[in-house]
Amino acid sequence: MQGGRFIGEVLAGKILNLLADGRQLGADLIQQFLIRQRLDVVKLDSDRDFRQGRAGGEQVWFAPLDALATRAMDAAWDDLTDCAAPVPLRLGVNGRTVELPQSCGRVARASFDDLCGRPLGPADYLAVAEAVDVLMIDGVPRLGPQNFDRAKRFVTLVDALYEAKVRLIASAADQPQSATCSSRPVVEAAITAGARTSTTESEASALNRER
Repeated sequence: MQGGRFIGEVLAGKILNLLADGRQLGADLIQQFLIRQRLDVVKLDSDRDFRQGRAGGEQVWFAPLDALATRAMDAAWDDLTDCAAPVPLRLGVNGRTVELPQSCGRVARASFDDLCGRPLGPADYLAVAEAVDVLMIDGVPRLGPQNFDRAKRFVTLVDALYEAKVRLIASAADQPQSATCSSRPVVEAAITAGARTSTTESEASALNRER
């Protein structure tokens, strides 16, 4: 159980780092030093991050799931895309097509069910992460034993986004660090549920062998 708890804490931390657009600070500082040593640097002061279309520090996780969250997601989408007409994003993965219903440039938007309600795997999520700079996910539910498979896919997706430094914006039933069925963070609850499921299956198998 401690191993599952550790993994859950690491993955919950990745979600929070991803939401904060966490970067590898040491590598960035080295890069900045080399740039300043070898190039003439012209500073353009702005509180807006044009790489992502949102001002630094703006909210990127909207909970709970209500009309306010929907409006906030729509406003973020319009801000990132300049209200351009979206088109589906279709990705070829191992002879299959993974489709996200809305995209504009390297910004894409899909529901939780689009991404985690279908039998997608790591290769699919890596393809998504490589194709976008910002991913918006609508309707992340409470994660726990009742939807363990979807929660596990969400963990895999978040991990792929984190490694590719993709910005995540989402509407959800809970804050990423909030409680679900107990005091555990969202992702930790899903991992713990999986550990319990595995334990139950092992006990059932042992009981059948004894019979």
